[in-house]
Amino acid sequence: MTTETEEASRESISKGARQERTAVSDPVSFSGDSLVLDRATSACRDGDFKAFFDFFVRADTVRQVFTAPTVVVTRYWTDGRPPERTETPRDAFRSFPIRVEDVYWRPAASVTEAGEDEYLLLEFDESQGGVFAVSWTRVRYDGQTEGGDDLGDALLPDGHPLQMVSLPDGKLVFRPFEDCWRLVADERFDRLPNN
Repeated sequence: MTTETEEASRESISKGARQERTAVSDPVSFSGDSLVLDRATSACRDGDFKAFFDFFVRADTVRQVFTAPTVVVTRYWTDGRPPERTETPRDAFRSFPIRVEDVYWRPAASVTEAGEDEYLLLEFDESQGGVFAVSWTRVRYDGQTEGGDDLGDALLPDGHPLQMVSLPDGKLVFRPFEDCWRLVADERFDRLPNN
């Protein structure tokens, strides 16, 4: 990108962030989180979704700015019940499922059945039009490691080996918006035991 194009993109993202803050009328100040917000908008400018997502998970301010006014929350059941779908206003959306601890993805408090020894495996999928889906699966590690940040092989919370075809526990959907992305949907998949 040229410097002029980069500056126009930065202004567009900053303007969108300011408009989102105004629309939310939330008392949280940008001053304490301005660095992380700048880094998130820089990741947007660079088209680096994974870097943007990392800032999104780590900072409440980034989540507030880059969450749609309404998040579609859907719970899917594997026992034949129909899905439950609600539209949750951004200010009331408190069930974000992912947090970071050290260098690891961990279940947030909103994943109520999560244990102390649980982690998350994430899978990033980009579809047409720049829509990203981040699937997350709760796992435990077997501890068979050679050291470092490696925790061993991933197992499902019930101790069964993780299969690549296993149903994830959830999926977050981000759509392109004003030179960046914003969270528009949170899907949860409630598995039956041994499923």
